[in-house]
Amino acid sequence: MNLYNANSVKIFKHDVKNKNSILDNDIQNICEDRNGSIRIDNASGVDCYDPAMNSFKHFTTDDQKTSFGFKPRVYADRKGNIWIGRKWSL
Repeated sequence: MNLYNANSVKIFKHDVKNKNSILDNDIQNICEDRNGSIRIDNASGVDCYDPAMNSFKHFTTDDQKTSFGFKPRVYADRKGNIWIGRKWSL
């Protein structure tokens, strides 16, 4: 994931040695919540990046903290609420 702020580009990559790095480099979707945090769904779960703290918080559901058991999708509605769900194929 690359973050551009009009002055510079910051590159985020998963680092197995850093538990605070992004969960996975396979990013599916990105959205911003009403507080400016960035929600990222990826192959291993969902991350929340807080630009003010320059850190990631991970959201997973298994004991190893690696997966939801399905590929999550993160969406923001018009009110800025964040929804995490599953993309269904018909």
